[in-house]
Amino acid sequence: MFAILVDNILYLKADDASSLAFVSEGMRPFTYRPRGKAPVPMSYWAVPERLLEEPEELAAWAREAHRIALASKTKSPHKRR
Repeated sequence: MFAILVDNILYLKADDASSLAFVSEGMRPFTYRPRGKAPVPMSYWAVPERLLEEPEELAAWAREAHRIALASKTKSPHKRR
């Protein structure tokens, strides 16, 4: 999974390196809030609104998110068989 859509906000998967691009755009990660527990930030970051008007650049960000998702899948000890 390389993207999620929550409350009409598109989030893309990021790693430590690619999250810097999101930070530089003033974006924040998706945060899951389990009942009665502290919020948990996920590795999905909100897409800057300006990218919604720049399809080629958005596609580049999405390709990077897809690459990251594939790489994290191969690293996961719980990958599906």
